[in-house]
Amino acid sequence: MRRVDLRILNRIDLADIHDPDILAAVLHCQLGEIDGPIPVVAVATALGIGEVRQTLLDGFEGMLITDMCRSSGKILANSAKGRQRARFTIAHELGHYLLENHVPAGTQEHGFMCSGADLDGTRHHDPQQARQEDEANRFAIALLVPDARLGILQSNATDLGAIVSMADRLKVSLQALARRYVETHTRPVAVIHSHVGKITAMTRHKEFPWLLPNHGDALPRLSKTASDSVAARDVQCAGRANQNQHWIADTSRSINEQFHTSGSGHTTTLLWLD
Repeated sequence: MRRVDLRILNRIDLADIHDPDILAAVLHCQLGEIDGPIPVVAVATALGIGEVRQTLLDGFEGMLITDMCRSSGKILANSAKGRQRARFTIAHELGHYLLENHVPAGTQEHGFMCSGADLDGTRHHDPQQARQEDEANRFAIALLVPDARLGILQSNATDLGAIVSMADRLKVSLQALARRYVETHTRPVAVIHSHVGKITAMTRHKEFPWLLPNHGDALPRLSKTASDSVAARDVQCAGRANQNQHWIADTSRSINEQFHTSGSGHTTTLLWLD
């Protein structure tokens, strides 16, 4: 992985950009093509963050300490949930730092303190704070997963194995990459995450039919994932799902189903229409 040349990053070109996707795209134009994971700590340092500390935190996932002018800043990221999560947290806080229209909550005078729910996209009771956290999340994944890489992934045949490999290569969580893969795809696809047979998260393309199961439900009993994942370990299994497998209400539509499971009981399922 090549080192980031601090001289090529120019905050002036990033000023007054309030769209997180455009902000990440402009930043990638400055960075150029990077082979491997985005060096998010080096990027943050080059843009005025004086210190990035990854440590065990209690009660929150990340913090940005800065002033109203964003002249400098410090980032704290919780290391308890692993390297990939910490990288996303750092990128999230960097988003707050660069999106200059973001303002701290009333009780956070010196910056931003973000919970796990903020980073996971759980709805916030305050509409303004919900928008800011959503924008910081969008910037984070757009920074960590360049559009060029995502485009290559989406242009090939639908393959969950390729998504898993890219998540590992870019050092991002499979759930974060899968969410961006689905939301930006030109085809109607959906991704379901489950643990020991219970659904933990779902993301569907806006043109994909509504999914019947909800968060916390068991996987559809007749689905390929439910029937085959128990015996699978660290493999990808693909095949056309039975029309009556209860992923969607419209049984006239055929769905292709592919899943990846690990020994820890976490499974990711990719669905797409014929």
